[in-house]
Amino acid sequence: MFDEAIIRNIFNTGITQKNDPSRFFYDLGNVILEEFLSVKLIGEFIYTLNRNIYNVLKENLSSLFTLHSPSTLRHLNTRQTRATLSLYMVWAGIYFHKDKENRKLWQYIFEELNIPQEQKLSSQFGHMFMECLGENNLETFDNAGERQGYITRILLHGLIPEVYIDTFIKEIIFPVFNNPEWIYETGSSLISKVLLDGKKMQTLPRAIQTFLQYGKPVNEILLDRILEMAGDWEEEISELSWQWVLPDYIVNTFRNNLQDIKISKKSIENKSLVITLPTLSFNLTKGDSPVITFPRLKETLVNYKDLLEKKEESASSSSGELPVGPSREWHINISGKDYYIRYNFPLSDEREELPLFIFNNRDYKAINLKNNRYPDEIIIIYPKKAVMKFSEVFRITPSIELSRRWQGWNFIFCSIKSDGLISYKGPDINFEKTVETRITFYVDSNPDKPFLLCNETLPPWIICNEEIPIIVSPEKLNLCFTRESLSRWRRGRCKITDIQGRQYDLFPLNYEDEDKNIPIPLGHITPGIYEIQLRGATGIDDLIMPFVYLPLETYKRNFSGEKSLYAKSFSLVFSKFLEFIPCDNTSVSFYRNKLTIFAKENLDDTFCGIKLFSNTERPLILLFARSDIRWTKGNSLSIDWKDWKIHAEYLPLQKLDDYSDLRILLDINENTLELQDIKENRRLRFSMEAYLEGSSEKTPLMSYETFVVKTGMHYICIIEIKKFIDQVRFLNIELASIILRKSNISILNLIKYPEYRGFKIETIKEKPEEIRINWIHNPRDPLNDRIVKFHPLEFPDEITVRNIKDGQFPPITMGLEGSKKGGIWIAYIDTQGDRKFIPGLFKKETRWMRLPEGWSDWMEWGNINKDKLLELYDTWKDLPSEKKLESIPWSYFLYLFYYGKDALQFKTLIGDFLLTLPFSCGSIWKFKNDSSTIRLEVVSLNSDKNRNFSPSEWYKISGDFIIELKEKKKKSSKKSKKTSGLWKFSRKDKLLILLSDKKESFFLNDMPGAIEIEMPLEKLWDSPSFLPILKWISPGDENFVTGSKLEGILSDSIDPDINKKAIKLIDRWKEFAKDSLLVNIIGGRLNRNPSEILTGTIAFIYRLKAHDYEYFKSLQNSLKDLEKLLYDTLDFVKLYLPRAFLRDLILAEILISWYWKKVPWDV
Repeated sequence: MFDEAIIRNIFNTGITQKNDPSRFFYDLGNVILEEFLSVKLIGEFIYTLNRNIYNVLKENLSSLFTLHSPSTLRHLNTRQTRATLSLYMVWAGIYFHKDKENRKLWQYIFEELNIPQEQKLSSQFGHMFMECLGENNLETFDNAGERQGYITRILLHGLIPEVYIDTFIKEIIFPVFNNPEWIYETGSSLISKVLLDGKKMQTLPRAIQTFLQYGKPVNEILLDRILEMAGDWEEEISELSWQWVLPDYIVNTFRNNLQDIKISKKSIENKSLVITLPTLSFNLTKGDSPVITFPRLKETLVNYKDLLEKKEESASSSSGELPVGPSREWHINISGKDYYIRYNFPLSDEREELPLFIFNNRDYKAINLKNNRYPDEIIIIYPKKAVMKFSEVFRITPSIELSRRWQGWNFIFCSIKSDGLISYKGPDINFEKTVETRITFYVDSNPDKPFLLCNETLPPWIICNEEIPIIVSPEKLNLCFTRESLSRWRRGRCKITDIQGRQYDLFPLNYEDEDKNIPIPLGHITPGIYEIQLRGATGIDDLIMPFVYLPLETYKRNFSGEKSLYAKSFSLVFSKFLEFIPCDNTSVSFYRNKLTIFAKENLDDTFCGIKLFSNTERPLILLFARSDIRWTKGNSLSIDWKDWKIHAEYLPLQKLDDYSDLRILLDINENTLELQDIKENRRLRFSMEAYLEGSSEKTPLMSYETFVVKTGMHYICIIEIKKFIDQVRFLNIELASIILRKSNISILNLIKYPEYRGFKIETIKEKPEEIRINWIHNPRDPLNDRIVKFHPLEFPDEITVRNIKDGQFPPITMGLEGSKKGGIWIAYIDTQGDRKFIPGLFKKETRWMRLPEGWSDWMEWGNINKDKLLELYDTWKDLPSEKKLESIPWSYFLYLFYYGKDALQFKTLIGDFLLTLPFSCGSIWKFKNDSSTIRLEVVSLNSDKNRNFSPSEWYKISGDFIIELKEKKKKSSKKSKKTSGLWKFSRKDKLLILLSDKKESFFLNDMPGAIEIEMPLEKLWDSPSFLPILKWISPGDENFVTGSKLEGILSDSIDPDINKKAIKLIDRWKEFAKDSLLVNIIGGRLNRNPSEILTGTIAFIYRLKAHDYEYFKSLQNSLKDLEKLLYDTLDFVKLYLPRAFLRDLILAEILISWYWKKVPWDV
């Protein structure tokens, strides 16, 4: 109890009797420091006292400084001295406004003590004040800069001066209630509005302006509490001012002015908006990086400025967690209400902020203190570029890299035995320069936060998805404090609400030091989720402790045998029936209040689960662990309860590089064989064993130890897979297992996936269709759960699935349902249902040709290019020649044309006439120069290399050659030169020479057109001959040739409707004959047999497309109509002129490939 008597007794003992100022400051300072434990603002303690106490303190300090010069403070600068003087300075600041004397604050402070004011003394007092704030975790008002100095912070610690509180309530608070939407107003939003109102700010007293401008975060918290008080105000309980944890003078002023204002009450729905506060936490069992946690099902937006990248970031979710990056402050909006999380960076011994994020390993939350006092189990996140050295009192894990939003940061776990030092060399807080300093960590092994304790606790295999404590005996629930934490909260109150915001109980926390376990008066409560909300003095963050009450009487985990590692079921008995929904992986049976829970078959999931309270705002999943050891991938952005496994996962050895950064997170309950090792040396040992290729026994490869950390309710360790991958990378291993030594449990398997070498499929029978599946069998290939999937190359979604009989070895024959889609099909073999192999990860793929009845390759692949053709060649190259001619004549022709070297084989497809090349015997060559022209007929070609090219490359004769020619007997023009009988045209050393047998030479001009070859191209196209390849095609075409000259009739031997369709199409093509090329394609055929316009035009256009020719530039405005006509014509041709279409495709390809822009001179 701090009163006048205590001050006088301490002064009498220390000064009057012993004249020892150090004794006076020590004794009085310790009393004051005890009071500081329960506040963040010194003024909040002062407002519980009266002016008489201030006067006694002031008089005693004045007497002390009369006996001892203020300069003696240099030797008395202790924590107790700083606390005593800081209390006085804030107290003087409060009365400074009340006394209204025309003096500055420093003058007022010193004159009240009868001390002459000096600049040096002002600086000393100010510096001692700031030290006091830092070492006692008091508010430092970082929003006030250096310019505001000590004075602003001293005044802010006095809150809103009592002389101005009436103005504050009337001018700032009451105008809010004029808006019916005021219930959504927050302290932050209200302050922002006032600061933006320049006129209003000018009318406010300077003290209120300072409070609004620089009082963050205290000003926001204070206004939040005042607004909450307004919404909950009830006159009959308003005398209990402690319920809002506001200073009495604020509550009394609010009450005294209420007659002037009408306030609408908050509804239950609005009250439920008071929810669990968002926090920054780092729980490795939930994800691999820090997150903002908030109530599930609430739409939440987070904005912040990245500390390292200096750029604005944002994220939103309603899942209850939001991954965030490093920052100084995160702005959170939950369902329209604003919250702020501000992180206080730890201070070096030189009082510099360091870019370290420190988390409590027990509750996963960021430690937001300024006095460097930490629990004995922490996580430190630090810049990757920093180097830290730890004194011997620290036990640390190897550092682990963070990723994504925390790229460029590492983290370590620390266990601290006692106070110790960390040397730091790395980036400063602004990442602008390198600093080298040290930081002292003070260990506070006693938790500074209260916690819930129930005499009857559930076993660790029953938990809920949000890690909320589960209470089964509400009458035995206690709120537990340490002496320190009780001192911190003793000015506060405790409120108990249900999930709907309904209040169950409310009581003050003004207990004595010995009352450390406070029973929670729950009474007769119903099953559900509840929150215990502790509110301390202004500036101390509210603490909300949720718990769930379940009327659970008995519970049992059932194993199939004594040595079984996995529970097969769970038996529960409830005193009251609860509605529930089984999770997807869970089956249940129940009779009355007895419930049996078990996992569905073949599941690797650790947990079974049932959903409770599904119709409320906060549904809950009750989880039942089938094993005391579980694991998951430790570098996942978010880890859900479904991600924890009890069986070892199998990873493919063929993808080792993809898993080199993989971490496995292991979670261990206390009742395991490993527990003794964990408690003794905090380490777990793993080993790796493998089956080498050709061996039937396991071979030990390596052992590995890793650090174990106690976090919350978990013992966890992180296994770096790359340590094992480096060992097996160059070994020929079939299967390797990472094993937890004592329990002999496989945590992870590295397995060589089946390769199905030589996998292929072939059709062995067409009606009904049968296929043969074959591959080279490996003894370690799976013999069960195999499937084969098929789909057309161009239709990957049209999948057919066939199971391979278990135990069956290749080759395997199976039937297939007929398909109208022919051509190239994709097939792949895979596993399905075998947990060793992930479906689709290493499926072996092959292609084969399906040739259903009625399918024509030229109809489907009319515009295929030669490169694509070569891609598909392997699928049909082994077909018999007759099958190729019957089923894929177009593909067969193209392949021989572009890649075949056998002229005779090609000749059997297209005949002698089409095979007449410019170099063939009988071809006519015309040579020109400035004075004359000669026409010669080819007799023979002499070249060793004339057969090293495909038919499509006649012009690619390489090296030297000689063409023998003879004079073509024809009347020559007057300009024609008389020539001898035989000539030789040759190329030697790139020089072209035309020489007669009489040594007579003919000079060749170096210009295009000097050599022309007369080829019957128009006749070839306009009057196409029958090609030998067409005899293999059935059925034939409709006969459009007729002797009738009737108008509107193409043929009198076919259906009139077919006539009409053909004529309409021909007429449409005539409209496109304006293009110079189309005129030549259409014109020659029009008089002879108009129906051949249809096959010729689309064939020529398709082949031009295949050669990437940008055709018909004159018709750019009509291209859509042209494309439509192409499709319509193709549909007609498929039905009535398929053979003619194949013929014209071949003709078009030959003309374009042989003669399109290819002249002998260029060759």
